[in-house]
Amino acid sequence: MEIRKLLICLDCEDIFSLECEFKTCSCGNTKGKYKDTCTSVFIGHGRIIAFEIQSFKKSLETQFIEEEKGEYKSLPDHLRFRGVGFCAFIVPHNAPFSHRIIP
Repeated sequence: MEIRKLLICLDCEDIFSLECEFKTCSCGNTKGKYKDTCTSVFIGHGRIIAFEIQSFKKSLETQFIEEEKGEYKSLPDHLRFRGVGFCAFIVPHNAPFSHRIIP
């Protein structure tokens, strides 16, 4: 299972992807990076969001197919504009593959 990670700053609500070098939110209170291909580290008032790449790709493909067929047009508004979901989760601070650095 291939996972990608994002970091959300709980102060300014910026959400950004993690890379090999530290990236910082717009308020400067949270920054993070990949330590290796699996492990992430971050500093500040943030949380790691992880999502499964295959689940994301499948939902994207399904969304395109539904839009092409036009089947979504017959759904009620509260469902029609919702889009296709995918598997994502908030990574706990004590997870072995995500480390919060407390300055």
